[in-house]
Amino acid sequence: AGPDTIILQMSTVSPGLAIRLEEASRARGAAFLDAPISGTSGMVARREGVVTAGGDRAAYERSLPVLEAMARRVFHVGACGMGAHLKLVTNLIMGLNGVVLAEGLTLARRAGLDPAQTLEILSQGAAASRMLDVRGPLMVEGRFDPAMKIELFLKDIRLMLEDAQALHVPLPLTGMMQQLYTAALARGHARLDSAAIVLLYEAMAGLPPRDAGELRGNTPAPQPRRLPHHGPSGTRWTTPWRPVRPQSQSGRDPAGTREPEPE
Repeated sequence: AGPDTIILQMSTVSPGLAIRLEEASRARGAAFLDAPISGTSGMVARREGVVTAGGDRAAYERSLPVLEAMARRVFHVGACGMGAHLKLVTNLIMGLNGVVLAEGLTLARRAGLDPAQTLEILSQGAAASRMLDVRGPLMVEGRFDPAMKIELFLKDIRLMLEDAQALHVPLPLTGMMQQLYTAALARGHARLDSAAIVLLYEAMAGLPPRDAGELRGNTPAPQPRRLPHHGPSGTRWTTPWRPVRPQSQSGRDPAGTREPEPE
């Protein structure tokens, strides 16, 4: 490497690794920038990503034409390693936003609300967010072709937790997110997009598995189960895809939601 060489590291890595790479590059006479890019693969392809660069300011200024050619916004955020820190913060917030979205949409579906209409209404109110716009339609429509594979996102979550541990920062919600995505991976969804976390929520809520025609991403559909519903009148059994409605005062079930008691 010569004195005019600048090495750009644009993946999601730990801040410690970024610093070690900078030291190794400097030992070989090259400049190094820790410059991860944030955004889905589609956003990056459309030059809508955001670069957060850490490292020597002069090297950053020389790299700007290249970085600006591939991203919508470029920021210098400090010394080497700061870019990696900020990328982990970005992915943490993005990931938790997606999990909360899956949780809310599952509640809506279990209650009998129309998922597409629910998503449209959410986008117009206080719950609107970029993740709702990007991954909400994927969850509702069952499009799980991977932009961010679950197995890859679990690597990012591990980096978040390791970074937080080194800095003595508790991340209780991130720890729970790791468990949820690990459960999704165990169900065979490792290579699906992270939006497929909604399938785990739906299974936990006793909702029916989606038809194979509803899903994209080659996920096997689990078989339906019958679940007990515990209420004041005792235990009764329901098919999981129908909302459980309270009985009328007369004890009849006009909505037809009851199933025969198991023999």
